[in-house]
Amino acid sequence: MAKTRSSSSANADWTVMVYLAGDNNLTDECTYSLTEMKKADFGDRINIIAQFDPKDHLIPTQRYKIEKDDESGSLAADIIGSSPDTDTGDPQTLIDLINFCIDRYQADHYMVVLAGHGGGIERNFLLKDESSGGSLTILKLKEVFETVHKEHKGKDGNGLVIDIVGMDVCRMSMAEICYELGNYVQILVGCESYSPAAGWPYRQIFDRLGELSKTTPQVQSLAPGQSVELSLATAIVEEFVNFYSDYSLGGLSVDSSAMNLRDAGKLKNLVKELAGALTAELTDAKTKYKFKDAIVLAHWEAQSYDGELYVDLYDFCDCLQQRYDAGDVPRECRKVMEFIESHFVLKSCYSGPAFQYSNGVSIYFPWSEVTPGYGNLNFARDSGWAKFLQIYTKETRREPRPPRRQSENGKHDRTGYALGSKRLSAINDAATARLAETSPGKGSFRTLAGTNPPSGARTFRKVDDRKVDDRGANPVQSMRNPPIVAVPDDCIKRKEDVIRGLEKLFLK
Repeated sequence: MAKTRSSSSANADWTVMVYLAGDNNLTDECTYSLTEMKKADFGDRINIIAQFDPKDHLIPTQRYKIEKDDESGSLAADIIGSSPDTDTGDPQTLIDLINFCIDRYQADHYMVVLAGHGGGIERNFLLKDESSGGSLTILKLKEVFETVHKEHKGKDGNGLVIDIVGMDVCRMSMAEICYELGNYVQILVGCESYSPAAGWPYRQIFDRLGELSKTTPQVQSLAPGQSVELSLATAIVEEFVNFYSDYSLGGLSVDSSAMNLRDAGKLKNLVKELAGALTAELTDAKTKYKFKDAIVLAHWEAQSYDGELYVDLYDFCDCLQQRYDAGDVPRECRKVMEFIESHFVLKSCYSGPAFQYSNGVSIYFPWSEVTPGYGNLNFARDSGWAKFLQIYTKETRREPRPPRRQSENGKHDRTGYALGSKRLSAINDAATARLAETSPGKGSFRTLAGTNPPSGARTFRKVDDRKVDDRGANPVQSMRNPPIVAVPDDCIKRKEDVIRGLEKLFLK
């Protein structure tokens, strides 16, 4: 990046790197985030470096070292570098920022915050840059942190593990994403659902960071429950849901969670056992019909996101184990739930009714068609979840309607059913086989790795990100028939105020 002015600093407690991918409809929100950072009281042991790519192609990408608001209160005073328009969807752009911050602003702990558009494992969406048309895939995101891990050493002499990655984007608290980053990141903070356009409350979060820096000893165990990393991750979750708690009166629901990525491999193993149990019940002639009813209803009821492409993993298991008590399914469901609650999810909070059954981590679970290339993700392949989804979508697909003729009395006559059914079954089997050709791991293209799919291939639909109202073009954004109101989460500091507000609105 050209025109850079900076000087190396002595080791700080934290260096926070905020990557503002604003070359899209979020330019104004990114600018607002910068002004909020500047108002925070984070002390002199914290480095906050922000890189902002605005939408206007005439304005260069800017790099800031945020200082506490001075007499002028001007952001311009904090600019330490600029560059011609960058591509926020290019992994090298993010790598350059992280390398710059680690080299120039050494610290005991590092946090990287990604702010912009996101869509879970959807392609062509993460940190989208409208000028270039570029965006990051999950596998490219993994490459970023893998490169940083190789190029920098941690305090233990091994490759550097980033303490916290903050996802100020939508729908990134997914098992698939956690597994990809598990070797290079300690804690991931994000949300399972949509993030409001305004994004994180940076002033409140950085205020909390400043408080932790003043009061928390710097030499601590990295074990969950004792670490300074966990304290900050928890603070981010709490500040996020509390900031948006009053917005629930306007119909806005949010969730947030912090996940222990060091345990992502263990979660994968448990999901593998679960996928095996689900597959066994679906393919056993003695159990498949009863189990199919149970799993479809559990899928129907479970907390979901993004037009029911993703479900909360804990809630799905909870709904299923309450409906089905045979075989290994209940045991494997409880094992997944217990691990999420006691080890993997460090903190989970919600505000509002739509996402109140969120428990911290979601998983890809479509109804009828598995997106081509899903099997290229390591989690999908290593856990067997991609294989299970292929079987699930096949076994739960409704059979074609058989031919029928109308008799003289006006009633439907099903004579000829056997012949017609046999012919239809053959056609249906061929169509299913055709669909499988572009199912996980079957195609020659990698839709989740950044390449374009072949003409005619089905991919994820485009959705408007950063919604402030989840009553959009696709009305099923959370659950099929979600609750109307929500009891305030324990994370909400002013629970009684929220309850009183609901009483005034709904009780006469």
